[in-house]
Amino acid sequence: SAVSRPRRCVSETGVPVATVGVGNAKNAGLLAVRILAASTPELCEAMVKYQSDLHDVAAGKGEKVRRHSRP
Repeated sequence: SAVSRPRRCVSETGVPVATVGVGNAKNAGLLAVRILAASTPELCEAMVKYQSDLHDVAAGKGEKVRRHSRP
């Protein structure tokens, strides 16, 4: 996919763990915000808005590609 998602897994002790690839500072930051947003309503609202805006931008780009690729 165009947007990398953090990989989530569970440790041997049952504690959730998340990893992001080397060089993915933006994804690491977004993951940190998502973790903090679980207990901070303001961050949760900001993250939901960010994701919605990102979706709108991606949908617009996809529509542009589809429009220009039609015969």
